[in-house]
Amino acid sequence: MIKISMLLKINKIGVAIIPFKWYIRACPSPCFALIVGLHFFPLGKIFNRSFDYYMGAWTSLVAIAGIVLMHQKTWPVYLITTMVCCGCALATSVYGVMMVLRGHKIVYDTSISIH
Repeated sequence: MIKISMLLKINKIGVAIIPFKWYIRACPSPCFALIVGLHFFPLGKIFNRSFDYYMGAWTSLVAIAGIVLMHQKTWPVYLITTMVCCGCALATSVYGVMMVLRGHKIVYDTSISIH
């Protein structure tokens, strides 16, 4: 069982943060994936795209699962890293397909003539 107090620290304003000093050395792939996942949330707000929130949630969930599994030390590191990387690759592929479909819609479904 994981003790939440070992994974999270509460700063002065009450926000839970992960102590990256230890985790970045112990499990770099899940930590980088978490950073990538978290960056989708401001993108969703800036570009007004709800799909970015789903991408951020999926990538962050995969990364947190990787961090928790590495903390438990029940699975080998190479297996956890593979799981996290495959989850991020799936997210990247889905995001790319979505962008291609949106680009296709913009180019072919508008009444603006581009010469």
